[in-house]
Amino acid sequence: MKISIIATFYNSVDLGDFVNKSMNCLLNQTYKNIEFICINDGSKDDTLSQLKAVSNKDNRVKVYNKENQGSAQYAKSLGQEKASGDFIMFFDHDDIISLNAIEEAVKVLKNDSDLDAVSMLVKTYNSNGDLKSFKNLDINISSAVPFDYRIMTGLEMLENTVGNYTVNFRGLIRNNIFKSISYNFSEKLINADEIVERLIFCNIKKVSSCKGIYSHYIYYNSSFKSSNINRLDIIKSDVILRQIFINSGVYENHKLKFELSAFKNIISNIKLYHTLKSNLNKSERKEQLNKIKNGYINLNRFFLWKNMNFIYKCYHGLSLSSFNFLIFFYSIRKYFRCILRYTNSHQFLWVNFA
Repeated sequence: MKISIIATFYNSVDLGDFVNKSMNCLLNQTYKNIEFICINDGSKDDTLSQLKAVSNKDNRVKVYNKENQGSAQYAKSLGQEKASGDFIMFFDHDDIISLNAIEEAVKVLKNDSDLDAVSMLVKTYNSNGDLKSFKNLDINISSAVPFDYRIMTGLEMLENTVGNYTVNFRGLIRNNIFKSISYNFSEKLINADEIVERLIFCNIKKVSSCKGIYSHYIYYNSSFKSSNINRLDIIKSDVILRQIFINSGVYENHKLKFELSAFKNIISNIKLYHTLKSNLNKSERKEQLNKIKNGYINLNRFFLWKNMNFIYKCYHGLSLSSFNFLIFFYSIRKYFRCILRYTNSHQFLWVNFA
């Protein structure tokens, strides 16, 4: 059974010597029938030369160089196109897998021919090394021992991504399913890969877990986590995801969870817009405002308001009825907060007439 591992790299040397760290754990896998598809996504440091040096030492490593297009989806799309294995997986350049990870995944696949995918156990770490979570697909675990083979359907996995991810899948997917939805998504979005992943979940019938361990690291200086105007893409993504969840039949059972998440995303990105708008020209401001407005229009506002308690109904009533008010409110809110901070610092407290 041939396995393809796609790894995308961008300035991986300067960011933390990630070429050497990632390729060390990949090339030393106990399972050997692997092709490594390494995509250099327009790096400006020594990433490409280091990848070529690794390729010269091991003919399983295939290096492809492309111009950076501002979103990882295009690098992933190229890797998706080049991969030829029976099963394929993505690997982030700053992550690590246990040396037996692929071998354990292949064992599970060979024991059950009905499987379309198999996930490793996923440890998620903050950038400081603190363990954030340890999951066996959708179950939180404290240890890899004793091990429990989890079985899920793709639809169950999709359902566990409504509003936020409560399932952690990192592993192998059958070739024809992995390639059924192109990562060359119709729109350029900072998190387009999360949309494509969910669409691929829709095509998976059966997935299991294995004993291998995937260690995923979260770096908050990434384009998706940092204060970058492209973060407003998440609002557009919510519009697309809402329709995906409706079409797949998982929306109604998680309607409130999704709409609350979408509303929070709109508010947080309105705050981000007001913080960064001085750096935007007139046309850019209009573009970003339209992005927010489209998300607001698609929000199920009456359903949200109806499910709020009395205090929140009063607080968010106008916000959910008028987009212009919502934009205005968060443009002046920061000034009120500054006044309150000043007032408190000078001990001008509200008078208690009781």
